Amino acid sequence: MMRSGLRSLRGSSAWVNRSFGCAAVLFLGLNVVRLSKRRLE
Repeated sequence: MMRSGLRSLRGSSAWVNRSFGCAAVLFLGLNVVRLSKRRLE
């Protein structure tokens, strides 16, 4: 039970890390676009 639980936790944590990383990249990208638009204006 413990081993399977740890395995599932590791898999979920890896998936969460991936999704969180993608979200951070998108957030930074949007911020850069906003800054570039302000500079162009």
